[in-house]
Amino acid sequence: METNTAIKTEGSLRPTQCETPNVKMSINHNTSSDFSNRLVVTLINEFHKSLEDDFEAGVSLDHSGQKVTFRVSHIGHLNPSLIAFRGYKENGSPVNYVKHLSQINIDLVKLKRESTNEPKKPLGFRNWNEFENYKI
Repeated sequence: METNTAIKTEGSLRPTQCETPNVKMSINHNTSSDFSNRLVVTLINEFHKSLEDDFEAGVSLDHSGQKVTFRVSHIGHLNPSLIAFRGYKENGSPVNYVKHLSQINIDLVKLKRESTNEPKKPLGFRNWNEFENYKI
């Protein structure tokens, strides 16, 4: 049986190797998994890291004709074209949005951190070193 090595993500956004029997794989930079990884790695975490310690990155997106601003706790995907955002608004109410790639229009916003007792951590990673190693 012929196998190909493919990249998959489990739990965190960190890719792992897996074996896929008899499947021809090609990288499609227009899939939701690739988009969510690029969105988290290159946009949200870089913005988050650039902010003062008292602030963190938030997301503002269009939903049913209104802007909704929230703290992101998770970004997931369902290939080929759906992205899921999970988090909570500043008043503490939970949010869970599923969007088609063609519907995504987000603004990164600066939000006051709820607690500065612990250092900021990147979204999808345990620490900044893991994030920096992933980018390479």
